[in-house]
Amino acid sequence: MKMDNSPARGTRDLLPSAVATRDHVLATITDVYHRFGYQRIETPALEDITRLTGGQGGENEKLLFQVLRRGLPATVEAETPLSELIDLGLRFDLTVPLTRFYGNNQATLPQPFRSFQFGPVWRAERPAKGRYRQFYQCDIDMIGEASVLAEVELIEATAQALAAVGLSGTTVRLADRRYLSALAAVVGLDESAWSTFFIGLDKLDKIGWDGVRAELTGRGLPGEAVDAARERIEALTGLAADKVADSLSDVIPFFLSRTSWPIWAPSPAASTTCPGSPGRTSRPWCAVLC
Repeated sequence: MKMDNSPARGTRDLLPSAVATRDHVLATITDVYHRFGYQRIETPALEDITRLTGGQGGENEKLLFQVLRRGLPATVEAETPLSELIDLGLRFDLTVPLTRFYGNNQATLPQPFRSFQFGPVWRAERPAKGRYRQFYQCDIDMIGEASVLAEVELIEATAQALAAVGLSGTTVRLADRRYLSALAAVVGLDESAWSTFFIGLDKLDKIGWDGVRAELTGRGLPGEAVDAARERIEALTGLAADKVADSLSDVIPFFLSRTSWPIWAPSPAASTTCPGSPGRTSRPWCAVLC
């Protein structure tokens, strides 16, 4: 029987020309990040399963490739818990490994610590066009600087890296959990439902309002609250950037009436967004995929 030489489903081979292109892109990004003082690090593909399932990865934890323990017998007893059979997993992003890296090496690292890393990550997704189970990810992070200047620098460095590789006309979109929390509160959602609300709202660009409403109501959130959130968000549509902050007093009155945080300052929780990495600021964008 002839053996199939195709790569595993959801993965791909890269020809020399594609590898050369990727190498050029990564070298260009590296040059930009070095100019900003960021140092490249490397972390293992394998991480302890308890860390990968500790809650930092959100929905990505459901897409985890798990690794069997070494030395298992060819057969195991029926109803053996899965937790007794696995001890490692393939990383699904570069953020979880970074928190472990920082916790393990903090004593020898400068403060604040500026780092970036490239590398393959794995997610057990259903393969589709443009969606792979193994792909490269590029992360840039700053740990130990709680001020909003950290966010400004990360955005500037990323924007310059994108421009350097020829991606012009890019748009940077900012997300602030304080505004989302205020929105969730003012439309009447219980705080226990906020995380579900945030995850569903994050999919707005992909599935639209109808899809977001269907998902959130399917998870038990009241439809009238979702509709109220939509109304308030759409009230901001089309406003010039310099008008958005002024309009928030009408669109999300809870924020301005019940918090003392300045609009553009980091919240008190901003320095502890990643468990195990005190001082790590939150990032307003997803990782750049290479």
